[in-house]
Amino acid sequence: MRRLFSLILGACALTVAVLAVALAPVTIMPLNNPRRLADSVPAHIGSWQSTELKVGETEILRDAVERTLRFDDVIYREYCKGSNKFSLYIAYWEPGKTTTREVAFHTPDHCWVSNGWKLTKRGRLGANVGKSILPAARQREFEIEGQTQYVVYWHLADGYPVEYAGIVPSDLTLITDLLTKGFRLRREQYFIRISSSIPFDQLLADEEFVDLLRKIGVIVIPSRA
Repeated sequence: MRRLFSLILGACALTVAVLAVALAPVTIMPLNNPRRLADSVPAHIGSWQSTELKVGETEILRDAVERTLRFDDVIYREYCKGSNKFSLYIAYWEPGKTTTREVAFHTPDHCWVSNGWKLTKRGRLGANVGKSILPAARQREFEIEGQTQYVVYWHLADGYPVEYAGIVPSDLTLITDLLTKGFRLRREQYFIRISSSIPFDQLLADEEFVDLLRKIGVIVIPSRA
């Protein structure tokens, strides 16, 4: 009994220590020192022309979204080339602004399904797609009222993909990540989502679209030289 009590006490002490590290006020400078996303991400790539979209349809909704997500910078655009279209959403959080778990609650797997979309297919998009420096992405298909949306998204912390087995990281994952990755979880975060009614393989066949992926990779992946 005494041994069990010691083990429980030790586990509690470890948890407290890990959380203390995670929550301590530490000043960490962004590795990427990013410019404004609106200036960094090309609005036009070849024949693809973009228009700016609002994160919320109304000012009240937009303010509510910004309060919930608490991002430091964001772009949301629709790119068009003839009848082909795709939307690009990129959000950025400064180091220590929020946890990876909080960001994960707003991925399509969680948010879209909560808003009525049905997740019909899940997969992975390999790293370095289109010879970019982007890591592997999550690839999804969603349906609602007979419409299909093909989605790929990346959740990055310090330029590395944030991995979790379920829809969002569990509390246990948060603790193990702190032990294995340390202050990387306090680094800058990016969430990138591309969605379209066009299968992603067709978009990848377009060299101008691939060029946009390469440029995004350079923006969101810090130089490690």
